[in-house]
Amino acid sequence: MKKQHCPFSFFAIFWVVFYITFITGCQQVSTSSLATSPEETLKSRAEQVLAAQLNNDWGVVYDLSSAKHRASISKENFINLPRSLYYSDLTVTEINIAEDGKKATVKTIGTYSAMGRNFKNVPTMQTWVKEDGQWYQKISSFKDLFTPVK
Repeated sequence: MKKQHCPFSFFAIFWVVFYITFITGCQQVSTSSLATSPEETLKSRAEQVLAAQLNNDWGVVYDLSSAKHRASISKENFINLPRSLYYSDLTVTEINIAEDGKKATVKTIGTYSAMGRNFKNVPTMQTWVKEDGQWYQKISSFKDLFTPVK
């Protein structure tokens, strides 16, 4: 007795293999297109700092500051620093990453209140450094949190 090969089973196996290969290829394309640029990564970190400043969440600002700054003051002392400057409407306007990819400037614009006065649309500039593959704001002193653009 002769066994006959069913052409349908070969055809079905071919399409299953083709489908799996196609789906796998599409997933690789879609995940590579989701990769963020260095500018997008830095913008996200800078926006985290701005949101924390708006919410007076100084622990987050501390956590996103450079290692040198964190070594110079404890988190508790940083959180408890007296502050007379209040923020609102903060927005990232420009990001410039140095060619070596280790330092960047982030320009922002916002409204600030100090001593009972409001200052609207004030441009400021932050310096950021890359440490262990992550961006951190370089804060040498409290005034670095509010550096006007020249």
